[in-house]
Amino acid sequence: MSSLSARNPIARDPRQQPDDGVRLADANAALRLGALAVMMAAAIACIVWAVVTIGGAEWLGNHIAKAFGAVWLIGGLVVAGWLWATLFRYLLHLIDCDTSPCSPS
Repeated sequence: MSSLSARNPIARDPRQQPDDGVRLADANAALRLGALAVMMAAAIACIVWAVVTIGGAEWLGNHIAKAFGAVWLIGGLVVAGWLWATLFRYLLHLIDCDTSPCSPS
């Protein structure tokens, strides 16, 4: 036991590694920033998707036939629903499970 800890039981030996809490806080901050970046990218992609899907359906309905516009809109909704149900939710789940009780470590 060093003389520093003998005088002050709260003082830490400077050769020790950082606390687990400090390392966990750093990891959580990085993962939360990653989750924020994924969600911001998804929000921008959602805006672009809405413009293309609704605008494309409107343009096709006015210039070709109403049926083409309806098929475009339904197709855009189906593709977006599939992407949300499979890929995006899974990606967010992976980011969340890295720091929650989902992970075994």
